Amino acid sequence: MAFRAKPGWYDRRSRLSVWRTYALGPICPAQGRERRLRYHDTPHRHGVGLESPTYTRHTPHGYVAGPESPTCARQPDDKGLRAVKGYVQVYTGSGKGKTTAAFGLALRAAGAGLKTFIAQFLKGMDSSELEAIKRFPDLIVLRQYGTGSFILGEPTQEDREAAAAGFAEVKEAVASRDYDLVILDEINVAMRLSLISVDEVLELIETRPHHVELVLTGRNADARIVERADLVTEMREVKHYYTQGVQARKGIER
Repeated sequence: MAFRAKPGWYDRRSRLSVWRTYALGPICPAQGRERRLRYHDTPHRHGVGLESPTYTRHTPHGYVAGPESPTCARQPDDKGLRAVKGYVQVYTGSGKGKTTAAFGLALRAAGAGLKTFIAQFLKGMDSSELEAIKRFPDLIVLRQYGTGSFILGEPTQEDREAAAAGFAEVKEAVASRDYDLVILDEINVAMRLSLISVDEVLELIETRPHHVELVLTGRNADARIVERADLVTEMREVKHYYTQGVQARKGIER
């Protein structure tokens, strides 16, 4: 935001000179907006401003004034930004960091004003990231679709029902167009255990709204999912302190 102050006029009675401050901006390439020239009149006494200059910024609801520099954040109902294409990302592999990377992306999205829906399959345990998510109730929604324990061997009927109910809610969230980023945490493992079919996930990918960014995490990603994805990152374990007997630490691994 650039301010340019120019002398306007002088009031002899109040001894106030009025400076006209021109605000150039904001520039928001993602929204296809051009630089707009607006102004605000600020009274001065002997060259000292009596009130802070303001800016005016264009929003879907008109021009809005405020005391600080505007940002170029995506508005939920901004049709221009909703025209931006969303892609499919897959984080897989046996190494540590898949869920961590996905949650990092959710944090970045929140910083830009984007809304995120996180679906955690096969998980129902408490962890520190759940507490962090509570700090963004208006931007990040998190749901867990697990029984609270790891699946050892064949999934139970309870596991299957939890996964099916979770995926149904995911489809509703995606179809609602309320979210810019949708994260399906451990969905790859759920597909490998046949809790959710690969065909169902592929259908979700193809039928999602154009703007939705979809992230799928979990080891052993299906070959068809890898082929369809736009970005695939494989976490490969090179060295891990677990082999030295280090237990999961609060705030780092849990």
